[in-house]
Amino acid sequence: MVESAGKRTVVGVARRRVRVAAGTAAVSAALIIGGCGSTAPNPSSAPSPVLAPAPQYPSLVGEWGGSGGLSIQYRDSNTVSYHCDASASVRSQHEATFTGYGSLDGSSLNSDKQCPGSFAFTAVMTPDGTITSVQTDGPFRLTDCMAVTDVSFSNGTASSTGFSIKLTDHALCRWPPLDPRNPYSKESDRTFAMVVDRWRGPGLPQ
Repeated sequence: MVESAGKRTVVGVARRRVRVAAGTAAVSAALIIGGCGSTAPNPSSAPSPVLAPAPQYPSLVGEWGGSGGLSIQYRDSNTVSYHCDASASVRSQHEATFTGYGSLDGSSLNSDKQCPGSFAFTAVMTPDGTITSVQTDGPFRLTDCMAVTDVSFSNGTASSTGFSIKLTDHALCRWPPLDPRNPYSKESDRTFAMVVDRWRGPGLPQ
């Protein structure tokens, strides 16, 4: 009886070892199967983001010709308009920003005293050609009017065939106008318009 009991004990231990080994093998197989069938994304295989193309701006570097005008709204009086010949030399452009020199010159004895002549400027535009800002190198100094504010940008557009800008300021003008003996006594609001749409050449090397 003792021998039989010992045999049963040995057999029971052996069976338990077999069951433990079988369970371990089943877990290992499940892990292997799960790893083989995994659908988790691999970061290294994700598609690269598509970069948006750089915006394209009108190219304006060069020499331009055109026309312009000046309107003077005298306070408590009428508005007088003058024609000016316009030109522009765009010396450099970096994407949205272009810089150079503009000129609004008189074409008669009267407009010679009102059109402001040459000035330096820096302008900024959007890809569709809308000009959003223009800065000049100082106020417009004229024979018949004395600026009391800096020039302010009003609006403007640009394209591959040129650009146009409108600027305003506040001034004291001679009254009655166009007589150098009269003092700068009349408050005035001035509007300067420039349209350059005649290509003259490539301009200076950059």
